Amino acid sequence: MIGVKRFSPFWGVAVCLICMLSCSSGAQKETLADKKLGKIKLEIPESLSNKPEIVEYLQGMNQVIDDYVVIIDETAEKAKPFRGKDFEKLGLVDKAKITKITTEATYKSMEVLARWAEMQDKRLSLEQNLSEDEVQALNTVFDRFQKRMEQIEVKYKDVFANEKEEETVD
Repeated sequence: MIGVKRFSPFWGVAVCLICMLSCSSGAQKETLADKKLGKIKLEIPESLSNKPEIVEYLQGMNQVIDDYVVIIDETAEKAKPFRGKDFEKLGLVDKAKITKITTEATYKSMEVLARWAEMQDKRLSLEQNLSEDEVQALNTVFDRFQKRMEQIEVKYKDVFANEKEEETVD
């Protein structure tokens, strides 16, 4: 047949790959926080889903939230061997380990909290162009933060129970 060009297998695979990637781009990837604590889906209210700048803000803020809870989770895991121990009665090596754990957590938290502050500034500028209902919808990101903190509380309920017992004894 004259005038008919054949497609190489490469182009067929490329077209299929592009279709699969474009169809799955809306799906949320599992984050480290999801793996450590359980998945919490980002709920973008319908009223905001057609506003790319807002969607970008919500996704960015969720990343900050997840990064923050991962720091808390990792710090709690590293500190497990020292739970219930009196710091003053620990040896020099153990005190150095605890100091390292808390210093690392503080350093990582400072970076995340700086990003949190940037996101709050962005939120304030975004809110100026939103209706009151849309501002309320924007608050869903903080509902997700509350859920993440509840996951931490559940995962480390033994730690929080010990802290409450110590508070009542004092």
